[in-house]
Amino acid sequence: MKRSADPRYFLMIFLAVVVVVASGPAYGAAAGGAENIHADDPNIQYVGRFDFSDPKRPTCSWSGSAVRVRFKGPSLAVFLEDFPARGTDGIGAPLANWFEIIVDGEYAKSIVARPGSGGYGVAWNLSDDVHTVEVFKRTEAVVGRTSFLGLQLPHGGKLLPPPARPERKIEFIGDSITAGLDLMKIGRGIFAKAAQNNYLAYGSVAARNLGAEAICIAESGNGVHCNGRDGKQNLMPVVYTRTLRNHPRSKWDFESWKPDVVVIHLGTNDIGAYGMGVCKDDYQKFVDSYIAFVGQVRKNYGDVQIFCAVGPDLWPGGILRRLPATAVETMKKKGDKKIHFVPFDDIGKELHPDAANHRKMADILTKAICEQTGWKPNEVKTEGNK
Repeated sequence: MKRSADPRYFLMIFLAVVVVVASGPAYGAAAGGAENIHADDPNIQYVGRFDFSDPKRPTCSWSGSAVRVRFKGPSLAVFLEDFPARGTDGIGAPLANWFEIIVDGEYAKSIVARPGSGGYGVAWNLSDDVHTVEVFKRTEAVVGRTSFLGLQLPHGGKLLPPPARPERKIEFIGDSITAGLDLMKIGRGIFAKAAQNNYLAYGSVAARNLGAEAICIAESGNGVHCNGRDGKQNLMPVVYTRTLRNHPRSKWDFESWKPDVVVIHLGTNDIGAYGMGVCKDDYQKFVDSYIAFVGQVRKNYGDVQIFCAVGPDLWPGGILRRLPATAVETMKKKGDKKIHFVPFDDIGKELHPDAANHRKMADILTKAICEQTGWKPNEVKTEGNK
């Protein structure tokens, strides 16, 4: 079932969320001839920012982080250890990480990780042929981090070399809109984690449109000059440098993964924070901070194409659109020929767009990227198995 187009997917989220936590032997004690495969197996592919300081338990926190495998066999289980942040999600439910399970390129189900370690059946009753499975973290970093411990295949199953990585790479940097907050519109409040889905957010959709591998660094409430949540603490230019959002010492190696395109969607929380009095209104400092952050990205990646997106703009006078546009024009006047402004028009009046409007945003962004790079949609180029 192709979930991006089929409305039945949303019904499945309510009626068929599957949480399959193994009640059998612990990882490392496979029964019935099953084979356990450790997380450092070279045939396991990791996408996104993972901390590999312990190669037996690679750890991620940012939404969009994923594990991909290719195997022969009728079923697959994964072993995770989840570390949810303390507290509740705004409607009284304990924080929990959600994952999308993609089997052979199509949505299969969602799983909700429980605190601690456990096994999760992610695919079964498949043909005894070659299959691919992706385990995609759909909740954002503030919900918590997850360690991947390994896989289990049934007797006779075999792990194969992973899918070839796409040649194209895109990095998305943003706030709650980029993270996919309240995208599912389940009517339980915007902070309900069941309503958050980075897999259906505009960045992930645009990356699939373009056949690109994506890394997403997005956090609700975050800004470049002022956060909507805590003022000047942990601004995007600070947390952007981290492999794990809540671990300041886990510094990301920007040499390890170089995007061709960077998309920045920031400003909503800065403007909102000004309006709420969290920070003193200072539009010029916002522009200066935005330009400085783009400079930080340029220092990391050099002469890449950068797209500065905004939307929806719900503030009087179009201030959200005007300020990033001013920053982009300033950079262009200083000679930056690879900086572009992309407004998301006609996407409704909700602060957090639904899935349909995220698809519209993805289409707008896909077109803008193609115009500047010469890429064509749905043209998948790979760089070989890595």
